[in-house]
Amino acid sequence: MPKKNRDNNSEAPDDEPGRLESIGKRLDENPKLQAAGKAVDKVRSTVEDAVEKVQDARKKATERVKSVRNKRIGEMIDDTLDYVKENPAKGLCGASALGFLLGWILRRK
Repeated sequence: MPKKNRDNNSEAPDDEPGRLESIGKRLDENPKLQAAGKAVDKVRSTVEDAVEKVQDARKKATERVKSVRNKRIGEMIDDTLDYVKENPAKGLCGASALGFLLGWILRRK
């Protein structure tokens, strides 16, 4: 006796697995679905790469925070002065940006 299909109460064929296999083959042969599958794989790969990079950045930031917590203020000032001596152009740009920002904030009040 044939099985009843739940969706439309019509009789479904006894060969349901063969029918599903046939539908699967037709879907596999559809070029639009193949292109969509490739696009999904590419997005999945990109997301996995992004997740890996975020995890690496999080790990580095956590390590940096731990190292900063273990330093005293005097050590941080010494490190900053050493950095400015090694990179005077970056130090000048940073000081200029900080001065501009502070001036802008204080002028607004």
